[in-house]
Amino acid sequence: MICKWLYDVGKRNVDYATEIVKLLVDIGLKLVKVGADALAVKAIQFALDGLADAVKQSLQAAIVQLVELGKQFTATLGDARDLLARRNDHGAFEDGRWPQAVYN
Repeated sequence: MICKWLYDVGKRNVDYATEIVKLLVDIGLKLVKVGADALAVKAIQFALDGLADAVKQSLQAAIVQLVELGKQFTATLGDARDLLARRNDHGAFEDGRWPQAVYN
């Protein structure tokens, strides 16, 4: 149970970090495009439009990630609660207690 719980938490962390990296790469590519567009005097207005669009998309993505972080945190709390409930279930042990080596 503990091993599965640790694996699930680790997997969720890696999935979350992967999404953050994808988001950062996407933002970086948009900013590079804006910078390239800004080099041409005629394209400055398009560059500013691109920058506004990049900022808008970045804020939207940040809000989505914040919501996802809340979901992951809630799931982790639920898993911790389940783990604690299993730890406190002493019915399977002799005298209804964990062995002394585990207890201490």
